[in-house]
Amino acid sequence: MVSVCLVWISTAQTAEEFFLRGTSYMMQNDYIGAVKNLTQALNSSLPDQKILMKRGEARFRLGEMDLAIQDFNGANATLSDIADLWLARCYAAKGDNTNSVFWLEKHLRSDFRLPEDKIKKDSAFDKLQLSEDWFMLWQREWYTPEEKTLQEVDYYIKRGRPGDALNALESAVAKGINGPEILAMRGRINMDQDNYGPAISDFTSAINLDKNNTGYYLYRGYANLGAARYKDAVNDFTMVLRANPEMFDGYLARAEAYAGMQSYDQAISDVGTYLKYFGSDQHAIFLCGEYNFQRGDYLKALEYFNINMKNDPNSAAYFKARGKTFTMTHTHQYAIYDLTMSLDLEPSDGETWFYLGIARMETGDKAAACSDFEQARRLGEPRALEYTIDNCQ
Repeated sequence: MVSVCLVWISTAQTAEEFFLRGTSYMMQNDYIGAVKNLTQALNSSLPDQKILMKRGEARFRLGEMDLAIQDFNGANATLSDIADLWLARCYAAKGDNTNSVFWLEKHLRSDFRLPEDKIKKDSAFDKLQLSEDWFMLWQREWYTPEEKTLQEVDYYIKRGRPGDALNALESAVAKGINGPEILAMRGRINMDQDNYGPAISDFTSAINLDKNNTGYYLYRGYANLGAARYKDAVNDFTMVLRANPEMFDGYLARAEAYAGMQSYDQAISDVGTYLKYFGSDQHAIFLCGEYNFQRGDYLKALEYFNINMKNDPNSAAYFKARGKTFTMTHTHQYAIYDLTMSLDLEPSDGETWFYLGIARMETGDKAAACSDFEQARRLGEPRALEYTIDNCQ
């Protein structure tokens, strides 16, 4: 049985392991650690554009522009144009406007181009934007009708106007502008409004048009998760992680899907993979406790909730989780203490009142327990009524 989330790191590391650890350091803003591990990844295998891109970004963040340029040129040699935007950023940081605009123009001509507003809001180009070269660059039209529609839709979404966003998409579809990005964007809006069925349909249509875009599988995975289609969600997240094992949030998402299937061993294993790289992440530690609780391994669950409590001793959620677990291990005085502390911080949680009632009933305090069950019932805890009928009539 798998019940351990926090794992020891093997000393025999592969190129992929160095890459994943380097990427995790990037996400935690440890750019020196990122460069060290990504260099090990390159030394352990043939040059790979993903590794070079990550190391180039880390060197950029460290201000090592010449070294970053070397990495981005290497990435471009492997996959043409993939690093053009980063090269533009590097030369802008060096004050070389001519080369910066050169690479930015190459980026705008490529299939990798970002939306116009993302480029114009990029702080790397703050000084470049004062130049004549920048002004002249944007006198040309770089974007397709589909990209312009997506930019308009993004504008509406950021301003909390999903109806206008959907209208803009429907108008584009009516004009024959119905590429996979349009469909995926409509899916994202539907998902944000909890319309999971239409969202799944949109993402599936986008995938049928572009089967190599793992982003569509990721979004469909979240939509399947929202629709409680857990097996389908697992399949989508697995597809994403197979292609992009550095997409660490995917492990937590797949763990949630496994938990929905009551496959707690697999859920715990996925959270363990995440914690291998983000060992102090309190949410992931909490999930380990939750999944162990759900599979009935209460002693193991306590280990994780104790870690949570040590790091944040004023969390109602952590007191509640540990109190529930103490209830299940029949250490009722500990349970009463934790659950009471949780209610001091969050008095309107019906489930906490319910477990407090169980703990008090087990200690023989029937009057207090029945009061707790009644409070739990008033707050919408459905299990409280049965306990009241069985114990308090």
